[in-house]
Amino acid sequence: MNFLNSMIDKKTVQVLEKKLLDEEKRLKEELLSFADRQAKGDYSTRYVDFGDSEDDNVEEYRQHDFNLSLERKFEEELTAVRKALAKIKADQYGLCSQCGQPINPKRLQAYPAAAICMKCSANVGK
Repeated sequence: MNFLNSMIDKKTVQVLEKKLLDEEKRLKEELLSFADRQAKGDYSTRYVDFGDSEDDNVEEYRQHDFNLSLERKFEEELTAVRKALAKIKADQYGLCSQCGQPINPKRLQAYPAAAICMKCSANVGK
């Protein structure tokens, strides 16, 4: 790998890649605890059956709604992790996808799936 365009060295990238792989595994396990895997890595939240009473139905709906929110959040995180892993393979890891400048290594250590630098992050939505 060529890290001339980045502020991080090969060893650091290897450590962060391991963290990303561990996070990918954790997210998949979390998703499979309440959702079924569909085609192309998408997940579909299972509907929980607590019983037939009105209270049970309310609780089923509440739980399903909560699980749908979790599914979306975990799928977004999983996508970010997979993109970061792809960037490692493409020798583009550590470079901002907005401006192309190196992402601060401290940011990557705090959030290895970071795709943009803090400067560009501050400008998102402006």
